[in-house]
Amino acid sequence: MYFSFLRPEPSPEAKLSFAYKRFVAVVAVCIVLVSAIFVFVLIGSYRATESLALQTSRSIGMLVEQDLTRNIELLDLSLQAVIEGVANPKLMALEPSLRQRALFDRSAAAAGIGSILVLNENGDIVLDSRTTAHANANLADRDYFQVQRASPNVGLYVSHPFRSRLRGDDWTIGISRRLSHADGSFAGVVIAGISLSYFQQVLQKISLGKNATIMLLSDDGHFLARYPFVPSLIGQNAPLIQEIQDRYPGAANGSLQLTASDGVHRLYCFHKLKGLPIFISIGMSTDEIFRDWYRRAVVTSIAVFVLSVLIFILILRVVRELRLRERLEARLALLATTDPLTSLPNRRSFDENLKSECARARRAGTSLSMLMVDVDLFKAYNDEFGHQIGDQVLCTIADAIRSAVNRPADLVARYGGEEFAVLLPDTDETGAKQIAEQIRQRVESLKLDFIKKGCKVTVSIGVGAAFFEITDDAANLVREADRAMYRAKMLGRNRVCCGTDKIHLVTANNTAFSA
Repeated sequence: MYFSFLRPEPSPEAKLSFAYKRFVAVVAVCIVLVSAIFVFVLIGSYRATESLALQTSRSIGMLVEQDLTRNIELLDLSLQAVIEGVANPKLMALEPSLRQRALFDRSAAAAGIGSILVLNENGDIVLDSRTTAHANANLADRDYFQVQRASPNVGLYVSHPFRSRLRGDDWTIGISRRLSHADGSFAGVVIAGISLSYFQQVLQKISLGKNATIMLLSDDGHFLARYPFVPSLIGQNAPLIQEIQDRYPGAANGSLQLTASDGVHRLYCFHKLKGLPIFISIGMSTDEIFRDWYRRAVVTSIAVFVLSVLIFILILRVVRELRLRERLEARLALLATTDPLTSLPNRRSFDENLKSECARARRAGTSLSMLMVDVDLFKAYNDEFGHQIGDQVLCTIADAIRSAVNRPADLVARYGGEEFAVLLPDTDETGAKQIAEQIRQRVESLKLDFIKKGCKVTVSIGVGAAFFEITDDAANLVREADRAMYRAKMLGRNRVCCGTDKIHLVTANNTAFSA
């Protein structure tokens, strides 16, 4: 039987290359994971920086709100006191200077606060907190008058910014309440003017850094005040309010990022003043907020990138050195198991393969054959032609033997001196004898003109075969092939001989039976 069901395995070099590639891939994945963690940390740091900026903006906004709402509440109390006083006939009957003192408290004279005016149902000024000789003016065209006249339930109304005709066109907003007759009909308006310069003074006390802004906006979308001050914006529509309403419909507070009309990208924090139709918005330049974060992110990113590249390069160099070392070790191992003259496996390699093939044959319950090949009269060749010619003869015979053995699992080795050994797995005595005869014929047909024209070289071959079921003894197989080879020599050389007995081992204590 001369066949094999062996599956070709990857070479050690291919296995080694795959292992190194897998190692490099694992290192690359680790670097990617570390980079992903770094990006995650950077994003977290960005969010923390943004959150800190928003907290700062909210704190500042609360301080501004407390200042503004307190003053507006005091002014509203003054308006309510005026309404009560106007409704008192005895107070209104007093002499004008006394009536002035009784109706208007000192809050009406605070910095930034204009006159508190009482308008009749036609919009004419009838009382002025600053003078008993009030101006003859009609303010019926103002929105605070028209709104209060149109609805009895408006309460405190904050007007749109307007240029005061009584204060030299100074930008002003009006805080107004409705006056009503006893029957509830419209009797006029009490209005206090607040100069927008007052808001500017409040806002400019806050320092937020370069390109930061603080704005007061009416809930219907108009600028009331802004710091830094831009006169052209006062009273104009504020795109920020529209953006707030689009993103946060009905919200009283929130934050957003957008690029303003001055080209600066800002982080805006806004909230509505309690009880008032006014938004306060604090915008901080994102370049200013994230300047330190950008610097740290760039420096650490470069450091991580360089470190990752260096680690990867180092790993590649280590892998290259390991591969070089493995190649050198493999080459040394190959030299240790290869005959330097014929390039065939040497005796050491043969013994190792014999041991492993015996174990495999025992596990599979298959046969294993061995050929022992000896060059006939080789000593005579050496004595007559010299060792160099003898070496050429051995190399030529080695090539002939190798050409007759074609299966990947078969092994041709130099056993020692002029002897060669052939290991034939999954091969019985009949198949082994056929291979041996092919080897003998090929050697006999060699034309060795470098020795002597017409001179022939022959070999004697011994065949040993064993069938393994439970245990094995490699030494028995070698002895069987060796005895058969010597029998071939004694019978006249240039022939193939098989063992007289076929080793058939069936017990664990190596008890042998003759076939």
